[in-house]
Formats: sequence, structure tokens, C-alpha cells
Amino acid sequence: MVKRVKCGIVIALLSLLLIGCNKENYENEKIDLTIALQVSDVYGNDVRTKLVENFNKKYDFYNITIKEDINREQLVKEINKGDIDIIFCSANTMREFEKEGLLTNLNNIYYRTNLFDKTYSAINSYGRIQNLFYGLPMYASTFEIFYDADLLKQYNIDAENDNILSLLKKCKDNNVKIPIFDGNENVHNFLLSMLMSNYVYLNNFDTHKHEMINGFVKFKELYDEGILSGDMFRPAKRKDLNDLIEGKAPLIISNSSDISEFKNKNISVWDNYKIEDYWISPPTFVDTIICFPAISKNEKVQKEFMRYFTGNEFHKIMEQEGKISADKSINKDLGGLNYYITKHLEMASQNDFIYNRFLISSMEKDLVELLEKTMNGKIEKEEMTKELNKILYEKDY
Repeated sequence: MVKRVKCGIVIALLSLLLIGCNKENYENEKIDLTIALQVSDVYGNDVRTKLVENFNKKYDFYNITIKEDINREQLVKEINKGDIDIIFCSANTMREFEKEGLLTNLNNIYYRTNLFDKTYSAINSYGRIQNLFYGLPMYASTFEIFYDADLLKQYNIDAENDNILSLLKKCKDNNVKIPIFDGNENVHNFLLSMLMSNYVYLNNFDTHKHEMINGFVKFKELYDEGILSGDMFRPAKRKDLNDLIEGKAPLIISNSSDISEFKNKNISVWDNYKIEDYWISPPTFVDTIICFPAISKNEKVQKEFMRYFTGNEFHKIMEQEGKISADKSINKDLGGLNYYITKHLEMASQNDFIYNRFLISSMEKDLVELLEKTMNGKIEKEEMTKELNKILYEKDY
């Protein structure tokens, strides 16, 4: 009996020593982790850098390689060989890769970790194709109307009582040009998104694209009523943002990630988006999706990275740095301008996102050109509808 106990103790000690040795060897041995970077994201580059840096601090036995300049053909080859572990890409690229069977379906992750309920519906849409998730949105943001209340009063605009259409009408009547700071020289992309989100189910565009006609008809009505016109918006420069901060400009449309520059300034977020008996929402935005290849030599590494990103630790770091996490629970106590950003994220539906992240570029070009004609009074409703039907159903993209 005594011998048996002694043997048991020896075996237990040996087991502990072996486990300790294995752990030590595992942590001393550098494990390769290869990330393919397929998106340039002005609002998310710092988030991505922090994510990779903090992950590597916690798991310093990973040897991380980031491939930035790899062309698409070469990337597909490396994915098929299992040489890529993680892909940072746009929603469009995610959709292309999914069609080619290159990505892992993340539905199990979403539902097992309760991500579907923890994250904003509109932000989730960037990583979803119909009812399947193929990507994790890296952060959350919206495009908002930021304004200086004192300067708006000069144009008889009351932020408390005027709704969005009243704001637009008074800006037009007072010849106030509204700058849109979104890194795009064509402001009509943004304008189309604001209305399309209320009409078209973009995650199943082919089935619902006929609904886009309603959005164009609405634009036409707003033009005919003198509320919108093609010349009342313009692309913004960094100077326009600075003018608002310095009290020299009444308003700007910009990404909510810019609010870090608005601290202690007389700047507010427009919050009255009611139109008649319904509300529209500012479009949500995220330009970086985290995807995982269907083939990988390092599935354990993938799971480790997913666990870290979907946990609270990194999202709390984002909050401390003034960023808005895609995880709603992290943002619940945010105040100031962030209160309105998170409120709009909560209100946004699964369609409230920048539509051109989901369209073929040639189709997008045709839609924008038609919108420009509509907003400049160069086309009547019947002809507009015919042209839109050609774009949606007759042209081969």
C-alpha cells in the first residue's frame, strides 16, 4: 500500500515536471503567425497596429509576419497552401474570397461567444453574407453631422427642434455648403448611403435591389421640394475639420473617429433624424474586417487570435484610447459626444452602412452618375426609373 502511494506521488511529480517542461518548450519556441494586410484604412490603421502589438505582448512566443504588398494572385496561392493565418481586408474583398471558398465560416464563433448579441447589428453586417458570418469587424464608427450650435443659430437652425430635412432645407436656402470628410472626392457615394440604408437589404442585394428605386424616387422628391441639390455638398479637406474646431465653420459631415480632436470644443452631434413618421440613421462604417482562411497550418494560432480579439481585454484598451469598440457592453458608460455615437450605433439597422462597400465598382459608378443627374435636375422621374432599371437588371457587370 505504501509502495503504491509512493509510486503515485512519483508519477504525479513526473507528470507535473513533464507538463512544465512542455509548456516551457512551447513558450520558448517561436511559432509563426502570418497576417495578410489587404486594406488601407485611414480610420482603422491605429486600431489594427494596437491589436497586433497587444496580442504579441500577451503571447510573445508568436513570431508575427505582416505581408502588406502581396498581390491578389500570389495571396490566393499562399492561402491555398495554408501559409496565411489571418487576413485583414475590406468587406468587398471578403465577399470575393468567400465566393472562391477561401474563408472559414465564423457562425460557430459568433453564436458560441455570443458575439451576435454583444455587437452592433449594423457593424455585424460588414462581416456577414446573407445569414453567414465570414469576418469580424475590427471597430465601430458612424458618419455624423458635427456642428457648432452658436454658428447654426445664425441661419435660424435649431438643433433641438429642426429635423434632418429642416436642417438641409435651411442650409440650402442660406447657401451653406456642407463639407463631407470621408476621404472620397465624390460626395454622392455618401449621400446615396444615407437613403439606401432605409430601402435596400444590401446583404442580399440581388434579391432586394428593386428596392433601390424607392431610394432614388425619394432623392428626386427632395430635389423637387427644394430640400436637396447637387451643389449643396462638397468634398472636405482637413482644413474644413480645423475650421469647425476653431469656430469658423457651422458644420461638417465626418467619421466619428475624428471626435478625439473635438475635446473641450463647442461642438455637438446632430441627433434629430426623424422624417415624418420614421427615423433614418447615420450610416455606420468599418473598413477593416478580420477573416480566417479555410486552409491554415496554424489553426491553433487562429483560435488564439480570435479568443483574444473577441474577449474584453483588447476592447477595454480601445475604450481607454477613445475608440468605440464593436462590443456594445464596453461602450455602455461612454459620455460626451461618444454618447450620441453609441446611441446611433444602437439604433442603426443591419442595413445602415456605406453601400458602396458591397457593390461592384462599375455598378457603383453608374449609380453615382445617375444620382448626380437626379440631384442636379437633369433627369425626370420616368427617365430616371428607366435608367435605374437598366443598371439593376440589364447591364452585365
